[in-house]
Amino acid sequence: MNKRELEFRRDLLDQMSGLWYPTIHVENHLSPGVPDLSFVLNAKGFETGWVELKAVLKPSDVFVEASQFRWFQKHHAFIPTCFLIEVNKMVFVVPGARYDQLLSVTKDKLESNSIGWFSREGLAYKLRPILATMTRVNRSL
Repeated sequence: MNKRELEFRRDLLDQMSGLWYPTIHVENHLSPGVPDLSFVLNAKGFETGWVELKAVLKPSDVFVEASQFRWFQKHHAFIPTCFLIEVNKMVFVVPGARYDQLLSVTKDKLESNSIGWFSREGLAYKLRPILATMTRVNRSL
């Protein structure tokens, strides 16, 4: 995780404080490609979701490692997953099922594959409903 991603994660954890129960994960040889966070929302009726964080200056800087690609390929159909991609203080939420769209990224591609995007300052207000839809038990996604 680079410095930008660490700052993004810290801001995300601060803004979402009290709205969810996050767990930070560190990738290693035993769990290659595991996303940066798992979480459960602070409410009944939700299951655990997984989030991979990316923070870059421009869309073309988004890089999904081969191990991350394989993890999402293997798990996205069974558990709620997404990428939170911050590009210059704008946050895009890309469902894990669209992992293959992140091999070569442009702004148009980010927007068309995202289920929401918003400024980093409004993170909790916009992100929580999206995560709720993703992780609601008996969800339709």
